[in-house]
Amino acid sequence: MNLKFTAEIVQAYVANNEIPATEIPGLIQSVHRTLSILSEDSGSLPGKDELMDEILIERTRKKAATMEDIKPFVDPSLAISENAVICLICGKELKAMKGHLSRTHGMDINAYRRRFHLDGNFPMVAPAYSEKRRQLAKETRLGERPGS
Repeated sequence: MNLKFTAEIVQAYVANNEIPATEIPGLIQSVHRTLSILSEDSGSLPGKDELMDEILIERTRKKAATMEDIKPFVDPSLAISENAVICLICGKELKAMKGHLSRTHGMDINAYRRRFHLDGNFPMVAPAYSEKRRQLAKETRLGERPGS
């Protein structure tokens, strides 16, 4: 029964909080351990549901505080150059942000834009790289129907 509750709690937490994929196994272990302790002591522990709620609320608060504490590594207006975009979280220069954000920071582009209040037009790919890929697509006639 604890496994089912663990899965439900972790699923709800991950759905409502930005959490790097690397932290999920630890979260699963922690929730399962807490549920195991609570189920063993259920007779002697009054208010176990309230205790679990408090634990989850506190973790959510800590995670939210951590997310809000991150200040941009550089001013967003300086994060775009012809050949690179700079990650506002860690300062790394990249050609494209999407893979870096998911691999390194466990987030997608939309979460990144929300965190730093960037509009939907904020480039996530270096302009020169985007142009190079556009030219390659044109040369290979990518997206055209055969015979046109």
